[in-house]
Amino acid sequence: MRILAIDPGTKTGWAFSDGETSLLESGTNVLKLRAGEAKTMRYIRFSKWLDDMFLLMNPDLVIFEKTHMRGYEATKFMMNLIGRIETACNERSIPYTDVHTGTLKKFATGHGKGSKAEMMRLVAEKHNFIVDSDDEADAIHMLDYARENYEPAQTE
Repeated sequence: MRILAIDPGTKTGWAFSDGETSLLESGTNVLKLRAGEAKTMRYIRFSKWLDDMFLLMNPDLVIFEKTHMRGYEATKFMMNLIGRIETACNERSIPYTDVHTGTLKKFATGHGKGSKAEMMRLVAEKHNFIVDSDDEADAIHMLDYARENYEPAQTE
């Protein structure tokens, strides 16, 4: 199963597994505004990036993080990104699910209060490489979570 994991935000983390070779690709997509740009440009760039990811990765499942949101603007921004993920999946008939931040931290650390540094360290230990950000680390943990909870059982 090809899985695309997305940690949406101003610095969107992502991770992908092709399901056959256990290939793991990951990175970040930064949605900062440039001088003089309207706020909506972040959404336009995110939608274009998402279209490109779907075309390149052709996922069978998309999982994204359901985060705690603070304040009106942050909530509006996150809900807009999540809505774009859900819309893109629905348009392509790709199943999707979300995972709550606390659930993800408990899965990765054994408790629901893992720090950003701990989440990054655990990726390094499990996958033997260093990530550039906690957003990328969260996406990799979501990928691991989806592999464990949503992939069909292997038969021998």
